[in-house]
This record gives sequence, structure tokens and C-alpha cells, in this order.
Amino acid sequence: MIYLLVLLVMAMVIGPVMWMKPSAGQQRLARMRMRARKLGLDIRVTELPQTHRATVRREDVLQGAVYRIPVHDPRKVLPLNYRCVRDLLRGEWEFEGKALPAPLQQIVEAAQQQLPGDVVAIELGPQGPGVYWREAGDEAAVDAVAARLRLMFDAMQV
Repeated sequence: MIYLLVLLVMAMVIGPVMWMKPSAGQQRLARMRMRARKLGLDIRVTELPQTHRATVRREDVLQGAVYRIPVHDPRKVLPLNYRCVRDLLRGEWEFEGKALPAPLQQIVEAAQQQLPGDVVAIELGPQGPGVYWREAGDEAAVDAVAARLRLMFDAMQV
């Protein structure tokens, strides 16, 4: 009887501790976000942008994150307000905003091909270049995103 009581008390102590332990997916996201911060990126959890088609069809809005290189002095970057959103089902990109300068347009087009497949949108604005995605990769995917963001950031400099 005493063994059963000891076992029950141990289960009551260990059980909640095991529930508080982060899952493997949560640990992976924490490693990815820590890597992004080390690379100088700003991370925000947000609703992912939708294409016009998804908005009209009232599809559910997905949660994800935006990884961005922050602009500390807006006077030193081009005054842009541009976003391209990917239709994840068809793989096509939808553009919002004015046309980009040719060198920056080439960088964005290359990024569309080279960024991870779960990237939903690329945004260029006064707050800096950003990538909206569902974070389905690992630290190597973060490195790829950071490299593309750095190219866009450098091309945005005045």
C-alpha cells in the first residue's frame, strides 16, 4: 500500500512538470527565432496576409510570423509600400503596391524562387523588408530568409 501511495504522489509531482515542458515543435520554433535574432531580424507573430482570391472566398486566416530587418532611420531607405502574396494552392504571386525599381524587382523575383516553400508574402515598406511565413523549416531556412532580406535591405538603401 505504501508503494502505491508513493507512486501516486510521484505521479502528481512529475505529471504537471511534464505538461509544462515545451513540445518538440515549440523547441524548434524557439531555436529558429533565436537564430533569427542573432542575425539581427525582428520577429512578430501575426496573421498571414491573404491573396485577393482568399479574401473574397473568406478563407480562414492563418497564423504565422513576419521576419523583418528593422529600419532604424526611415530617411535612409526608399519610401516603398509593396507586398507580394503567394497563393499557396496554385503557387502564384499576387502583387500589391507600385512597381519597384528594376534592381529591387530582380531581387524580389529571385527571392520568390529561393525562399522556403511556406513563405506566404514578401513586404517592402518604411519599416524594412519582411517575409511572412509559417516557419515550417529549421535554422537553415532562417539563414536563407535572412540572406534574402539582407539583399532586399541593401537594395532599399538611398
